[in-house]
Amino acid sequence: LGEPGLTRPLSPNAIEAGQSDHVRRVVIDPGLRTERRLRALEYMPGDRRVVRAAFFTVQETGQWLGSWTPWYGFTLLPNAASYRLPAGSHVVAEIHYRGTKESVVDQSTLGLFFADRPTANAVSDLVLEAKGDVAAGATAQRFRAQTRLAAGVSALALRPDVFSGVQSVEVSARRTDGSTQGLLFARDLRLDWPTPFIFKEPVRLAAGTVLTVTAYYANPSVMPQPGGIRLTISRY
Repeated sequence: LGEPGLTRPLSPNAIEAGQSDHVRRVVIDPGLRTERRLRALEYMPGDRRVVRAAFFTVQETGQWLGSWTPWYGFTLLPNAASYRLPAGSHVVAEIHYRGTKESVVDQSTLGLFFADRPTANAVSDLVLEAKGDVAAGATAQRFRAQTRLAAGVSALALRPDVFSGVQSVEVSARRTDGSTQGLLFARDLRLDWPTPFIFKEPVRLAAGTVLTVTAYYANPSVMPQPGGIRLTISRY
């Protein structure tokens, strides 16, 4: 990606030896006096042994800016798109940690790459959410949410947030001609390795397309437990 236009060290986080999965929230002030357009971001963990994933949003708007996982270390948008960062806005880092055999201090770094000129499209989020309780002894309880697109969009990435007990997640697009395109099928999701699903190329979805997300859960317990899905679709 080259050199970022702005680099910010994050506040250090102490991770105790053997500590279980947990999340730390860090707020970064880029010092923006005017609105800027962001085309890419790069996250550098201070200690890769303890960082499982990191998600970035704009504090003031909730906009998802991208994610980091050990197998996908940066976010880069197509040339025609950028994220909008309002003047005075802050970036929130949600960092997922797990301890190792020794205590460590992680101080990560975030690099922001700004667009040199205005882009034709601003990236925004489309959120589908379906939540409830998974019945005791359930083997495949379903949670589903859908929406019809009022205008055409290009989908960039999918971020599913799920509960323990999820068996699989499906995302599909039913087009106006009656055909259906599968956008995602994922099973046996590892909650200790949260990850977004990023399309190699933007997926164009016409106005009138119906987007559906379905999550299936099992619950061997004798008590109900929370279930469902919140799917964030990054699109322009």
